[in-house]
Amino acid sequence: MLFAALLFGMIDRHAVNLLFWDQFDFLTGLREHAGQWKLFSWIHGPCRLGLGYLFIEGVYAASGWDTRFEGFATGGLSLVTLGLALVLKTRVLGPLTWLDICLPAVLLTRSQYEIFVGTPNAAHGPIPLLLVVLAPFCWLVRSAPLRAAMAGVLAFFAAFTGFAIFLVPCLVAMFAIDALWPAIPTASERAWSAAGAVLCAASIPLFLIDYRFGSAVSCYQFPHPRPLEYIPFAGLMVLRPLGLARLIPVAVLLGVVGFLLGVVGFLLASTVTAYAASRALRRERTPLSRTMFLFSAFSLLFVAATTVGRVCLGMGGALASRYVAYELPLWLASYFVLAEAIAKRPSLRLPAATGVALFVVLQIIPKDRSSLRWYSEGKSRWRSCYRATHDEVRCNRAADFKVYPVEGAPQVAQMLEYLRENRLNLFK
Repeated sequence: MLFAALLFGMIDRHAVNLLFWDQFDFLTGLREHAGQWKLFSWIHGPCRLGLGYLFIEGVYAASGWDTRFEGFATGGLSLVTLGLALVLKTRVLGPLTWLDICLPAVLLTRSQYEIFVGTPNAAHGPIPLLLVVLAPFCWLVRSAPLRAAMAGVLAFFAAFTGFAIFLVPCLVAMFAIDALWPAIPTASERAWSAAGAVLCAASIPLFLIDYRFGSAVSCYQFPHPRPLEYIPFAGLMVLRPLGLARLIPVAVLLGVVGFLLGVVGFLLASTVTAYAASRALRRERTPLSRTMFLFSAFSLLFVAATTVGRVCLGMGGALASRYVAYELPLWLASYFVLAEAIAKRPSLRLPAATGVALFVVLQIIPKDRSSLRWYSEGKSRWRSCYRATHDEVRCNRAADFKVYPVEGAPQVAQMLEYLRENRLNLFK
């Protein structure tokens, strides 16, 4: 309840009913009344929007394109994900304990504030995280044919919904391991595991139909001219959910201290994923070992891909709040490793409890307050100005705030006129 109250309190204080940045681009489909398949397969940047766009369509239909309402609805998705994670924990590790306060502390962290009060987009963070948490449930199903079918459907939705596409190779790998080294070495089990791998892999060629890749940054190049920056950049992404910027000035994080912390974060991610992979490769693999592998491998793949695509922006790019949701599965996997170790060695309970308490305190401490105020105050000023003047350029100056990076972009003017004519969003 505490972390839910903190999250929804943040949304209540800082969410403003105003479209912002990328929303002027990808919401074109709704403005043009595109069909549901076109919305589902809509490409924005390097990804399709999938289930996220259908969620947005429903939320906007119910609220009159209210992005403040959207922030609360997106918070509701986080609560659903938390509920699934709590159920999963009881299925793979046993009854809940007080140490499991880590789960709401992780999944309801306010470090991911951008997806609620910045540029809400359920396809970028919230629904991909939900799909990742759903993945281990496939292996709680005893029927091999049903398991393969469920995973195939999950892979299809994941491939089409934001960066959840990185879940697909994890699912394929898990089924391939089951086919090659089955826990129950029967022809039927091998065959259905192989079928599961094929069904999951089939989502990729479907994703590629009419696909056009678009890099989100103009500075992208591979390989990066300073390849030593890859590791600390990736590591800082891994550590971002901790909210280190609250404890360590950003200027310091972008220097030698940040470099060293980044290396530590990278080693943590690599170690947890390697351990989870080694457990998954054993014949006596369990739902827990599968869960740890799916969670950690997904996050590591996302971090690796984002590092390659974003390292050119500098180390500050690793601290983007909107990426936090994709890093949370790794932290869930790390907690499951810890919880299993405590169950095997009760002597670890005291140091583990100390670490958990420190982590929880870090999540309770207010963080990113200046960024939150920048969003809420800037949006509020611009909204008030535009309602009075209907002049984008004038309001950019008066509010010292832009709702889109390029002044006078035609899609912004068209969208604002559409909202005005239909009394939606800021014109309600």
